[in-house]
This record gives sequence, structure tokens and C-alpha cells, in this order.
Amino acid sequence: MSNPYYVYYDSKTTAILSVTNEKNDSFESGIIVTYEEVEKFLNGQWHIKDFKVDHETGSSELKILSNFDQSLNFENNEFTVIRETDTKSEFIVEWDLPNKQWVFILDDTYRKTFNGVFNACLTFFVTLENDLDFLIRTIVVDTNDLVYKGIAVVPFEEDIEEEINRISISSKMIFKNYKLRIVHE
Repeated sequence: MSNPYYVYYDSKTTAILSVTNEKNDSFESGIIVTYEEVEKFLNGQWHIKDFKVDHETGSSELKILSNFDQSLNFENNEFTVIRETDTKSEFIVEWDLPNKQWVFILDDTYRKTFNGVFNACLTFFVTLENDLDFLIRTIVVDTNDLVYKGIAVVPFEEDIEEEINRISISSKMIFKNYKLRIVHE
């Protein structure tokens, strides 16, 4: 292998810690890869927080894998509670009381720079506001709707979803930032 590259990772969490062309003995775990395998990390198209080093299903070989492919695997993944904010966000979750629905919106700017790293779906969790371990509902959104239409609409299923002050919505951190938009009228 000419000009090897090294991907160092945490063996417990599988999270990537560093991508470099230099061997570094201060890291406990690492794999040797080609430039082509890490090129998108090096040119900034991919972020190490979005990937891990793990075994592909049915394989004994360690590889760089997208975290998005394991969207229902809760171990060692970063999640965010999506909160109301005024800042511009890559992803907006709209709680629409008049129409009794959730509206998931992918920002147009992000859609135009989309690089095809998504899995087939994104998963969101509706929980109690004061007990995030109490799952009310899981919502799965088709990424094709988001990428090609920019929007996906999912009707409420539970009465408690109509009470935004009693619930929270969360998701795996796939985008840099999220926004909850509340629509009462």
C-alpha cells in the first residue's frame, strides 16, 4: 500500500478520533487505509463525528462506516433534544397543532450541497418533556422526501402529541443544528 493513512478510533465507542498520514503510537486503536478511503475527511466533505470504525454486518474486517446506517442503534451515539430557537438551522421540525401533524423540513441550502451520505430513513423520538426515557412514539422519515421535496409530513397518532408543553422530540445528531418551530394557528 503506497502512502498509508491511519484512522484512529476509540475501541469502546467506535468513534473516530483522528485521520492522518502519520503513524501515532499515542492512540490505542487504529486501522490503515488508502487515501481514497479518507479523501472526503481530508477535504472537509465528511466530518469524523458522522463515522465510526466497526465491523460491517457479516464481516470480520474493520472499516470506516457511516453512523447513519445504524440509526436505531442507541449505544454510543449522540442525540439531541430539538428545541425552539430563532437561529437558522439545517433541519426544522415543525409541531403543527391546527393540522395535527409533524412537519420535517430540510433547509434548501443544505439540500443543494447534499452529498448522498444518508441512510434510507431518519428516526425521531417523541418523549415526555420531563422524562426522556418515556417513549411516546417513534417517527421514521423517508430521506427521499426530504432530499427531493425538502419536506415530510407525519400526522399525530397520540393525543399527548397535541400538548407541546408535555412532550419533547429528539433525534440522532446528523445535522449541525436543529430547530423546533411551534405552530398554534
